[in-house]
Amino acid sequence: MSEVFAEIRRRLQRMAVASDHRALASDASRRRVLELRAQALARPAEAASEEGPQVVRFAVGRDRYALPMGWVREVARAPIVTAVPGTSAWFRGVCHHRGEVLAVVDLHRLFTQDLAGASEQARLLVLGDTRAELAVLVDEVFDFVRVSARALRSLDGTPVGAADWILGMTPDGTIVLDGRALLTDPRLFAEPGDSRDHEGTRAT
Repeated sequence: MSEVFAEIRRRLQRMAVASDHRALASDASRRRVLELRAQALARPAEAASEEGPQVVRFAVGRDRYALPMGWVREVARAPIVTAVPGTSAWFRGVCHHRGEVLAVVDLHRLFTQDLAGASEQARLLVLGDTRAELAVLVDEVFDFVRVSARALRSLDGTPVGAADWILGMTPDGTIVLDGRALLTDPRLFAEPGDSRDHEGTRAT
C-alpha cells in the first residue's frame, strides 16, 4: 500500500505543477473564511456559549448542514481528486491543496448512500485545527451565520453512521456537525472497501 500512496503523491505533484494557474478559491473568498474563523476563535468562551458558534451552512443531498467556523480553514471549488484503490466509495481519494496532500471525503455519498456523489455546485470544505487535516465535499455552500447553542435540539433520526458527528439541529432544520468529532474519527480516513472512482477525476 505504501507504493500506491507514493505513486499518488508523485501524480499529485505533477498535477500541481500543471495547474498552478487554477486557484481552488479566490484570495478574497479565502481571506473572508480566515477572518470569520479568527473571529470565531477569538470570541470569549462565555459569549460563544451564550450565542453559539459562527457556522458555515451547506447542503448535502436534500438536507442542510453546518460546521462551526473554528474547524473550517477554507471553502474552495471541487478539486481534481486522485482515487485510492481499495477504499470505501465515499472516500473519494486525495487532492493536492496549497502544498498539502489531503484526504477527500464525499459527504453526499456518505450521508445519502448515493454513489452519484456531490452535485455540479460542489464545494470543498478544508477542515483542521491548527493546519489543514481533512477535506470534505458538499453539494453547495449557502452562507455564514451564527447559531444559538440553546436552540439546538436532538435528532430523532440521523444519517447512516453520522450520530457521533452531530451536535444538534436548529429550529429551521439545519443539522450542526461537530468538527472535532469529524477530524478524530478514523472511519473518515482511507479504509478498505468498495471503490468505484477513477484516478484523476474531478470531484463532482
